[in-house]
Amino acid sequence: MSNYTKTVSQEQLSQCDKEPIHLLGKVQKYGGLLAFNKDWKVTHFSENIDDFLTLNVPLNPGLNAQDIFSASFLHQLRGALQQAKITGKNERLLGVTLEKSRFLDISVSQKEGIVLVEFENSTGKSERFVEDILAAMAAVLSTEKLAEQRIYDIAVRHLKYLTGFDRVMLYRFLPDGCGEVIAEEKEPALSSFLGLRYPASDIPKQARELYKQQLLRIISDVHDEGANIIGLSSGEALDLSSAVTRAVSPIHIQYLKNMGVGASMSISIVVEGELWGLFACHHSSAKILPFSVRTSLELFAQMYALELTSRERKQVMLLKDQLAAINHRVMTESNLRGTTPAKLITHLSAIAEIIKCDGIALCLANEAYYEGITPDNRVMSELRAALLKVDSNAIIDIESLKNYCNLDVVDSNAIAGAMFIPLARDASEFLCLFRQSVTKTVKWGGDPNQAKVQNQDETLTPRKSFEAWQDEHQHKCESWTTLDVKLADAIRIVVIEILLKYLNEQQLLLTESQKNKSVLISELNHRVRNILNLVRAIVKQSGTSTKSVEEFTELLLGRIQSLSNAHDQLTSSFFNAIELKTIIENETGTHRDENRINILGENVGLKPTAATCLVLVVHELFTNAVKYGALSVPNGQLIVSWRKDDSDGLHFLWKEMGLNNLLPPVKKGFGTTLIEKSIPHELNGSVSVEFRPDGLEVSIRIHQQYLDWNRTAKSKIEKLPSTCEAPSLTQALQHILVLEDNFLIASDTVQILENAGVKKVSRAANINEANSVFDNSVELALLDVNLGVESSLPFARMMADSGIPFIFTTGYGQFEQITQEFPSVQIIQKPYDDKMLITAINNLALPHQDAK
Repeated sequence: MSNYTKTVSQEQLSQCDKEPIHLLGKVQKYGGLLAFNKDWKVTHFSENIDDFLTLNVPLNPGLNAQDIFSASFLHQLRGALQQAKITGKNERLLGVTLEKSRFLDISVSQKEGIVLVEFENSTGKSERFVEDILAAMAAVLSTEKLAEQRIYDIAVRHLKYLTGFDRVMLYRFLPDGCGEVIAEEKEPALSSFLGLRYPASDIPKQARELYKQQLLRIISDVHDEGANIIGLSSGEALDLSSAVTRAVSPIHIQYLKNMGVGASMSISIVVEGELWGLFACHHSSAKILPFSVRTSLELFAQMYALELTSRERKQVMLLKDQLAAINHRVMTESNLRGTTPAKLITHLSAIAEIIKCDGIALCLANEAYYEGITPDNRVMSELRAALLKVDSNAIIDIESLKNYCNLDVVDSNAIAGAMFIPLARDASEFLCLFRQSVTKTVKWGGDPNQAKVQNQDETLTPRKSFEAWQDEHQHKCESWTTLDVKLADAIRIVVIEILLKYLNEQQLLLTESQKNKSVLISELNHRVRNILNLVRAIVKQSGTSTKSVEEFTELLLGRIQSLSNAHDQLTSSFFNAIELKTIIENETGTHRDENRINILGENVGLKPTAATCLVLVVHELFTNAVKYGALSVPNGQLIVSWRKDDSDGLHFLWKEMGLNNLLPPVKKGFGTTLIEKSIPHELNGSVSVEFRPDGLEVSIRIHQQYLDWNRTAKSKIEKLPSTCEAPSLTQALQHILVLEDNFLIASDTVQILENAGVKKVSRAANINEANSVFDNSVELALLDVNLGVESSLPFARMMADSGIPFIFTTGYGQFEQITQEFPSVQIIQKPYDDKMLITAINNLALPHQDAK
């Protein structure tokens, strides 16, 4: 047979984009299909439908659905179709029983007035798999503060574990339509595709559109020839765009065969309506996952896309905040009325902090003003001429000025690319960002020029070689990203705003500013008056119960400082709710002694209207405790606790202990009056004060309208000093064994240890595996006490006999058996974090490597 092939032209490649892959007239044999018209009469059916349904009547086009299905099941189908119409997605019926001892998974969708009902044999709903999916997503979400690559690596690692495919890749689409493998988890024997790029023609446009409609696409067997669809008219093709079991393009099947793939699965990642990328799964032999499992994987992909969206939005917001700061600085610190365009461009050079660039040009009318490294005059002239031909107000990112402007020579300043940001309806006024040339080496999965070849019979076939093929690009800049383009649009708004002020077109802005200033001054005046009145009352009342100037000063300063702390917290929270626990901890301050002061309570925020009042009450209580109460005697103790009551209000308890024969005061001072009266007066709450012989007990109740039970301790965490970060290992470790039966916990532990610098971390799920990986190089072991069907205690005894240290981890609260047999061994209770784990390891006195 001849090996004749020739490279196809770009025009021929564009024909691939027109291949009607939704009209192939077949389904994959793992499923069967029935199609009905609006009257629920059969229009089409797959020739293998008998593999899924036992029919009592001959199946022919025109047969009524009620002659095939029971009335109850037909009711289910109609309901599912209604749901599909509402959501625009396939509706699933899982684990349906149509015949005794036979379960089916069913997909219902509608396309062009035709109802598609697809059947697969069901293995039952996999609740455990759903739990695993949620656990995998939790692992992804826990990486919020890690580098972006880690969220990619963790996702493919978990998907390979969950699906069992030989290779799972994260394939990201690039702005030019090509794709790149940015993460990969595979079997050791397989060669790696990580970092390889693939031409846009590998996934034609119509296939990408279908990927957005159907988030998961599985090809169970590349050798499956499919089951033909029989219809009313042999010339009438059924639109299978929404079909789950739709057959596969012969070109794509050959593509997979050329790669040595027996089955594949693609899970779409759609971010803000656009196809961001795919989870591409390959297997060397035929493989099918149950419909319920695939449904869960779709959910994972949607959640993953939301996480990517959230991360990108946070990044955009962070950069926009920087841009807003630049705008504020230019608009407020610069005298734009007295400046010149040449000076104005120096203010705009800070934009390079937002979008990486080497130089900036501001073009106004027929003049251009430059900052940084910019093109020479000849290139700039050619660029302006090319841009004037553009009939669009869109931002244009140019990777190669040489190609865009048809230049015969390159720029003398090594400027290769530009981003054009129009500032007017035509191209006469614009901002341009420039990047210098970089030599880029791209590794392709096969020669991109041989993406498809033509056989001697003129049929198109995909390339047969996927060996890494290296391509070197010159006279191009670092690629502009989608994020760069989004930010450029924000930059355009800022620059236009600055120019409006510069061009004296801001009288309206000034008038609006005066209105805003008036509102702000009015609000400020109101708040300042309230504060001054409050301070005045504190000063006046503090003087009624003091006997000296010194005592008055100390008491007054304490109360004002407490009030100041409350307003600092309100300001830092932008006058949102502030944590009750933070208020207590700030008040106890340097007097905090965990052996004497216990603070107990769930997270709850106090709204601004309640915060000031309670801060003053807590201050009075604590001041009295230090001077006269439990904290004034050596063995006194204070318990501050709170909980949610039955009406979602707050029950706050201040309990002092350790005094002898405490008596109520003969005369009530301002502090006592404040404690008893302020909360009922201001917050419609209640206060009960009891002077018990061994200490004061104060019970306070606050109505739910002043509370925020959804408040988390986030603000408190952000204020932790850097010393609260996970410690570093104080001893260099080469090999640690992790014995843990839970895969996710084991993976997380391995990740913590590797991040801490441990050279090798072996994992085992049971004692047999632990024995197989154990050798003399193991310096330390982390042992989960309960391994499901067995305990790790026998392995711990072996470790103890070998003189190798170990740490127990457990989710149980009782440790008697462990401590009796291993009294000196550390126990970490789950859930543990990296700080707890590394601290426990640092507490060990590990034997020297040579001593072992």
